[in-house]
Amino acid sequence: MNLNLEKYERFFAFGCSCTSYKWPTWADIIAEEVKPRKMYNFGMQGGGNLYIAHSISEADVLYNFTKKDLVMVMWTNIHREDRFYRDKWLPAGNIYSQNYFPITWEYLYDDVHYLLRDLALITFAKNFLENKKIDHHFMSMVPLSYNVNGEDHATEQEKTILSKYDLSYIRPSILESVFPNNDWSLIQPRSLTRMPDATHHIKGPGWYEDNHPHPKEHLQYLKILWPETNFSSNTESFVNYWHEKILKTTEHYDKLFERDSVNRIHDL
Repeated sequence: MNLNLEKYERFFAFGCSCTSYKWPTWADIIAEEVKPRKMYNFGMQGGGNLYIAHSISEADVLYNFTKKDLVMVMWTNIHREDRFYRDKWLPAGNIYSQNYFPITWEYLYDDVHYLLRDLALITFAKNFLENKKIDHHFMSMVPLSYNVNGEDHATEQEKTILSKYDLSYIRPSILESVFPNNDWSLIQPRSLTRMPDATHHIKGPGWYEDNHPHPKEHLQYLKILWPETNFSSNTESFVNYWHEKILKTTEHYDKLFERDSVNRIHDL
């Protein structure tokens, strides 16, 4: 299948850190491929599926989706609590490893609740885009029931719930498609940065191995999903440059790669 990127005037990307991160992701690769046409990247590190679904609705309110737009969404796992608090979205990420909510929050957390929530949100997002006749593609970081470490935590009840939904329109996840044995760390080398509180299994204290998908892995994922799409030599060079750059950068950084910001309702 071919993405047919030449058909569109604008591109909208939604997701978590696998969509907007310190280095280029699949969304930035698409943006590079379609220059000078505009890419609006609504991804947020730590964002969950509630944040993603909200952002799709918000983008339509602010930018008014048309039939000349392409919407691409990378859904994440269910184990996330999204909350808008004091003028910003809290990028809490995985509820079991976050440091935004008190530990007692875990006692109020129920995987089945979040699975039901996210299945409804994804279904509504799909119906919303179809009713507006907007071309769109749904991808995923990991299967919905997986934790970020690649383990399937689905209980028999959750598996029964999942079986009632046809999710075939969500393409296979980047974890399943690119990383052997569903293990983020098996593709080496990885980005290593200095971080005082971290400990690397080989280099020891003070080193952090970042297992977020690297630029070449993002491009590989796009090629797996859309094998008939030919990416330009400029895009390939862009990916190679940033992939090598992050492997050579050892100082800790919050953001190495800059991308254009998008309008948000709460900032107007």
